[in-house]
Amino acid sequence: MDNLETILRKKAYDLIDGPIRNHQPLQLWLKRNMDKVEIYQSHITHAFKSEVPITKNETIALSVDSTQSMEFNFNIGLTVLDKILKSLGMGMLELSSKITKGKSLSISYDNSVCTEYMPADIESFLSSCDFVHPNASLMDNLNDNDVLILSGVLAAKNLKVKIETELASDTKLKAELTNVANANLDFSYSGNSTIVMNAVVNIPMPIAVKAHRLQFHKGKFVDIKLITDTRRFF
Repeated sequence: MDNLETILRKKAYDLIDGPIRNHQPLQLWLKRNMDKVEIYQSHITHAFKSEVPITKNETIALSVDSTQSMEFNFNIGLTVLDKILKSLGMGMLELSSKITKGKSLSISYDNSVCTEYMPADIESFLSSCDFVHPNASLMDNLNDNDVLILSGVLAAKNLKVKIETELASDTKLKAELTNVANANLDFSYSGNSTIVMNAVVNIPMPIAVKAHRLQFHKGKFVDIKLITDTRRFF
């Protein structure tokens, strides 16, 4: 089975690790100390204005399905899953309190869509840009090369989790999982000890991003540099 993170890395995408899932194309993010990033501007046009348009490109060149997964040891997997469920507003499931013993856990996604903006279009926009209004803080961050732009976002509508437990099929556990499930959730057993959870997300959930660093020198745009092919900021 293909490793999801490896597949995305080859396409220059960084798999989102944190619980924040509000990533959108053309957002500006700020790199802080220790390589931490935080959202800076919700769209490039909130910081810059230019007469050159940027064209959105929905591509089928990158898609993921449930055959491409991330494999974890049991407790590590539950920790990662907990962050994902909280980001989806499903923290009330408390799976770690219901499934306390297991061997492994895998996470995969399905029904994905990828939206990208071409680097050349972003460069053309920035080559003739001006600030929307005077902004000394933005200028300092640009000159320090600390501003990142999301040039692509991969989102998915389905989350699939397989949990290899250490216990045989448990009637009480089945009842508890059925009780917490709703119209968007489905729990089933595969074999005697594998629990499968399928979740349908109403709004596609960002799962990976492509980002470039904006390079300025003394207030002049110089270039953009792809960073998510080698760095793990998100």
